[in-house]
Order: sequence, then structure tokens, then C-alpha cells
Amino acid sequence: QEVSAFAESRSTPWADSPSLIHTYGVTYTPDSRWTLTGGIEQGLVFGDSFVDGTSDIDRTAVSARATYASEDRVRATFGAEFRNDDEKDGPDDTVSYLLTGGLRYSVSDDWRFMLQADVA
Repeated sequence: QEVSAFAESRSTPWADSPSLIHTYGVTYTPDSRWTLTGGIEQGLVFGDSFVDGTSDIDRTAVSARATYASEDRVRATFGAEFRNDDEKDGPDDTVSYLLTGGLRYSVSDDWRFMLQADVA
């Protein structure tokens, strides 16, 4: 069994939508096959009210992910995220639900079957 924690800060000052986002999370590995991760994201996406009329957005997100991996054949993952973007001085509040899942099966050293789905 293993538990680890992480913290990350991302700044994108030169992007089309500059932001400063902080992420905190915990990863729990109960055995060699399973990994469970949960996280919280909090930050600010900066708008430009002088150029395009958008105001700053407060972002809060909660996520969870589970991964199963056998020794060499199968790897499966499923994740979910709830995200709330709250525009400070405007009507554009957004709630998003994001799901992701994937499966990889190794038929041999040369052949693999992979399936990935992302839904928002």
C-alpha cells in the first residue's frame, strides 16, 4: 500500500485565456494492480473586459480516477470531473461534467488493442 500527495500550480500568462490554476490531490495505491487518484483544482482564468468584454472566471473542479493494470496484458482507466466556472462580472457561468475511459489489451509484444472515450 502506498499513499502520495501532490500539488501543482499552472500559469499561462501568454495564452489566449491567461490563467493561474492550483491543483491538489492524493493518490492511493492499495496493491500492484490498482491506483486511485482524487484531486481539487482552484484558480482564475483571466478575461479581458477592455478587448472582448469578458470578465475573470473563478474555476473550481473536483476529479477522481481509477486505474487497473495487470502485469503486462490489460490496463483500464476511468475518470470523472465536475467543473464549475463562475464568471465574476457576467452571466456566463458554466457547469461541466467530464468523463474519460480507456482500455488497452496487449495481444502480444507486437499487437495491442486500444480503446479511448472522452465525453463532456
